[in-house]
Amino acid sequence: MRVRAVLALAGDNLRRNPFFFLAAAFGAAAAVAVLVFFAGLGYGLKFQVGERLFSTLPETRLKIGESGLDLGLLSFAKPSFLKGARLDEKFLSEIRQRPETTDVYGEMNIAFPIRIRGTFFGQSVVTDLIATGLDPAVVAAELSNPTVFGERESPPVPVLISRQLLDLYNTAFAPMNHFPALKEETIIGFRFDLELGRSYLGGRAEHGQIRLVQCEVVGFSNKAVTIGITLPLGYVRRWNAEFTGEPQVYSALYVDAKNAADIDSLKLWVESKGFTVQTAREGTPARVRQALAFVMGLLFSIAGVVMALAAANTAFLLYIMVRRRRPEIALWRSLGATRLEMAVLVLAEAAGVALTGWILGGLAGYGGAVVFENLVLGQAGELAVLIGQLFVFPIWLAPASLAFCFFFVTLGALAPAISAAYVDPAGAMRRQ
Repeated sequence: MRVRAVLALAGDNLRRNPFFFLAAAFGAAAAVAVLVFFAGLGYGLKFQVGERLFSTLPETRLKIGESGLDLGLLSFAKPSFLKGARLDEKFLSEIRQRPETTDVYGEMNIAFPIRIRGTFFGQSVVTDLIATGLDPAVVAAELSNPTVFGERESPPVPVLISRQLLDLYNTAFAPMNHFPALKEETIIGFRFDLELGRSYLGGRAEHGQIRLVQCEVVGFSNKAVTIGITLPLGYVRRWNAEFTGEPQVYSALYVDAKNAADIDSLKLWVESKGFTVQTAREGTPARVRQALAFVMGLLFSIAGVVMALAAANTAFLLYIMVRRRRPEIALWRSLGATRLEMAVLVLAEAAGVALTGWILGGLAGYGGAVVFENLVLGQAGELAVLIGQLFVFPIWLAPASLAFCFFFVTLGALAPAISAAYVDPAGAMRRQ
C-alpha cells in the first residue's frame, strides 16, 4: 500500500466510525481548550500584574537605598537628623571606582516645597506634590520612545507617572468624585504647571526664586514614584541646589555590574557600608514573579493532566476500533500490506483525531476566554479600566498547543498501532 492510499483509507475509516472519531476528538479538544484558556489567563496575569505593576531589575543591575521604613506602597527614608551612611557624591564616586561597576545611575527626591496647578475636567486644581528625579537611562527600556524623557532646552519639562497611581485614581478617586476612568494613552500629553519653592505644608523655600514651570506627562514607568511625578534627574539636581543650598543626597542608586557573577560581591560590599540592596532575585517584584510562575506552572500541570487523560481515552477508543477491524486488517495484510503500513494507518487516524481536537479545542478555549473576560469586566465597573484584559495569548501558543495535542494523542495511539501491526492474518480469518 502506498502512503497516499494509507491516508485515504484512514480518512475513510474515520468517516465510517463517527462515534469513535468524535469521542476521541472531543477528549483531545477538552485538553487543548484547557491549555489555551489557562495559558491565556496565566500570561494575562503575568502581563497585568508582573510586568504592568512591577518591574524586575536586570540580572546585572542592583538598586541601593538607605535603610528606612518600607510599608509596601509607601516607603520612608531615614530622617536627615539621624547619623549614618548617606548616598552622597562621595559614595557615588566610591562605587564608580569599584572593579565590578560599569555604570551608576541616580534617583533624587525634590527636597524643597512644590505644588502643582492645573485644570482637571474643567476644575481648577492646586495641590502639594511628591516628586523625584531619575536618570533617564534607568527607564529607557520601558518607554517606546526613550528620547521623550530627558532634559530639554525649553519647557515643558517631561514627566513620568507610576501605573499604580493611575490604578489608584481609577479604583478610588474617580468613583468617589464621579470622574471618568482614564487610560494611559488619555493622559499622555497632559500638561500642568509645577510651582517651585512653595507648598501648603512646606510654606516657602528659604532660597531660590519662586516660579512656575510647565510640565508634560510623556509616559508611564514602574520605577516612577508611586504617588507623585518623576522628572529627569538633571532638573531635580539643579533645583535642589538652588532652593536648598545643601549637599546633594540621592534617594537611590542603580548600579550596573560587568556581569551577573559580580552582583554578589558588589552587594556584600554595599551592605557593609550600611545600605540596603535589591537585586533581580529579591524584593517585591521578584516575589510576585515567583508567585506567578508557580500559578502558571500549576495551570499548565492541570492542562497536562487533562491531556494525559485524553491520550488514555484515545488509546482506549482506537484499541476498540482495531479489535473490531481485525478481519479487515487481516484482509489488507493478506493482500500485501506490511505491518508498518498498518501501524501508520492507525497513527494517521490518530493524527486526524489530534487535528480535529486541536481546532475544536482552540476555538472553545479562545471563545471561553472571551466570554469569561466579558463577564468579569462587565461586573467590574470602573475596575475594568484597571484590569484592561484578563487574557493574553502569545504567538507561540497555537503551534505549541498543536504539537502538545499531536504528541499526547500519538502517544496514546502507539499501543493500538502496534496491535494493528501484529494482527495475524490467518488467525483473524479463522476466527471470523
